Amino acid sequence: MGSPSRPRSARGSAVMLAMSWQLVRDLFRSDRLTQLLQDSELRRLRVQKDLELAASAPGLGLWSWDVNGDGYVENANNREMLDSVPGSRDLREALFGRVDADEREAVVLDFAQALRHGTWEIDYRIVRDDGDSRWISLMGSVESAEDGTPLLVRGVTRDVTRLKNEQEVLRVLL
Repeated sequence: MGSPSRPRSARGSAVMLAMSWQLVRDLFRSDRLTQLLQDSELRRLRVQKDLELAASAPGLGLWSWDVNGDGYVENANNREMLDSVPGSRDLREALFGRVDADEREAVVLDFAQALRHGTWEIDYRIVRDDGDSRWISLMGSVESAEDGTPLLVRGVTRDVTRLKNEQEVLRVLL
């Protein structure tokens, strides 16, 4: 009076068939995801190469700061321009370590205030180890969390000494 049941081997075959179909489907998905990931990585590498090429222009440095992880990275141009120590992971030391001690607090405060905006620019003067005084312009953008907390800061560093000197000459002449 119960319903007739399939023989055990037929049920086992049906289960194996369903599992095989699921496995094949998962393998196809996995292959597709792998291809998408490889394509994405190739695009990322191309963009990185483009950025490295643009950043190799003399007088242009690139840097980024992961605020939460406190990870700071910079390119060689940035290190050279700021006369910073290679491998420094301290943002404030790398960007502001050469600022005159009397001006450093104000410059760091300007930077902290600038981070409250989506994009920003600040100029300041540094003195290199060789005694050479240079004007630096930092320009960047901030990626923030929904509550406005900065997460990632990207920046460009330019040596604007020549421009500042020319402005000073014009100011004196006029």
